[in-house]
Amino acid sequence: MNLTDNEIIKALECCISHKGIVACKSGCPFHEQELCMEDGDALLKHSLDLINHQKSQIKTLNTEVDILIRKNDALKDEIAEQQAKIERLTNSYKQCAWERDVFVEDFNRLDANKIKANGIKEFVERLKCNASILCDKVTGLPCSYTISNYDFNRLVKEMAGE
Repeated sequence: MNLTDNEIIKALECCISHKGIVACKSGCPFHEQELCMEDGDALLKHSLDLINHQKSQIKTLNTEVDILIRKNDALKDEIAEQQAKIERLTNSYKQCAWERDVFVEDFNRLDANKIKANGIKEFVERLKCNASILCDKVTGLPCSYTISNYDFNRLVKEMAGE
């Protein structure tokens, strides 16, 4: 007969707490199934089987625990590596962002200088053109570049969009 672990434990408790027939009649599963009548050592045999089975289960569980501990340690190592990688990437990003900001600043400065230079070139060309037009209108001949304050101020306002 197959007995559950709890039935074997209950039978042991009955035999330990009571003696003789009183133990058997105190709700012992072995007495109810007449196992002691068939084999006087039935309780001992079933108890030994239970102990061996539980030892085997404990060994299996300990092996599984060891495997899980190794996996946990490997995961901890992986987490540490990933955190170090995140730290490196964060620092690299900060460096790139700083370099980008410096580049944009330099570019804007160069762009502003280029705009200024182009504006000055355009202004000089307009001055030359206006001076030449004035000379041509007055003398009818090309002349040296001379421009009045009025014309100079007019050109500045024109260039500024006023």
